[in-house]
Amino acid sequence: MKWLKKQLRDFGIPYGLAVGGLLLLLLLLLISKMFTFDKDTEAKLATLEPGFRRKVRVFLAAVQAQLGLDPLVTSARRTAAQQDALRRQDKRNPPSTTPTTHMQGLAVDLNFKKAGVVVLRMASTNAQWAPVVAIADKFGFTWGGRFTGYPDRVHFDAR
Repeated sequence: MKWLKKQLRDFGIPYGLAVGGLLLLLLLLLISKMFTFDKDTEAKLATLEPGFRRKVRVFLAAVQAQLGLDPLVTSARRTAAQQDALRRQDKRNPPSTTPTTHMQGLAVDLNFKKAGVVVLRMASTNAQWAPVVAIADKFGFTWGGRFTGYPDRVHFDAR
């Protein structure tokens, strides 16, 4: 029973909502193992914290299945130097005095492709992102498009 509770927690599923939880858990584990992505995406996913990585993998599989969009991970875990370099590129993105979710391996930046063409990116509108965000919300992700001051539409994290 402890193992089941841990797995549900890793996927962000409250134990109290897990009626039929074992079946759901087995399905999520199967999906997370079945869906693999391009080599670069897999390499970036590998840098994430294990529980968050599993959750992201199932989220990306759900986006593929429901919307027919293929993920392109543009950024995952970052070093402090990488984070500072990105912050210097846009003055609206102020420096942080604490480790960011990217530095902790708890955030991912995504674009999405359809038929090999990037259809969702930073410049896409909130309305264009809405179907992906609706799925992300079900998984409990925080979407960067809702950030005030610096909306970061490609950002999803586990806050």
